[in-house]
Amino acid sequence: TPERIVSRLGEVGLQFDPGTKLSYSSAGYTCLARIAELVEGKPYQQIIRDRVFAPAEMKGALDPEPRELIPLAARDYLFMLDSQGKPSLERAQPRDYAFLAGAGSVWATAEDLARLGRALQSEKFGTGALEQLSAMRSGDWVRLDGATGGFMSWLAINKRSQALVVCLTNIRTGAAGELTNRL
Repeated sequence: TPERIVSRLGEVGLQFDPGTKLSYSSAGYTCLARIAELVEGKPYQQIIRDRVFAPAEMKGALDPEPRELIPLAARDYLFMLDSQGKPSLERAQPRDYAFLAGAGSVWATAEDLARLGRALQSEKFGTGALEQLSAMRSGDWVRLDGATGGFMSWLAINKRSQALVVCLTNIRTGAAGELTNRL
């Protein structure tokens, strides 16, 4: 749970003084999930269902409880080099992604990501939500992306044409990223 993870982070301490360096950390998003739990008085899974999945009508999306089995879930594959340096694909072992609450624990279909994109375009999350996201990106495209284990996902929205592109993959290689970069 975010509560347990944030408690452990407090035991570890800071890697550097705030404001002196910049470093991406999934744990930062888990801290935000815990803050949301404290403000809302509900578990993170309930908050994301109420505030994201329901307004966007994301019928298949979920942020599962730890150790919850997901029916028909895709399995991830990892690109590996064998002992002779020959590339191969290895099926990854099933993992519990609950430790990524707030950062990468959501499971969704391509259709659900498209629904999220349409909800952003139609301002179901409030006026200017898409513009706030686009402030973090340059050009005509707003792109939300992420990777966990062997999975990668992209949701891209063109602000001018309103075109929407979703790409999901269960193999983490440069090919999938290159595909979305060329779109």
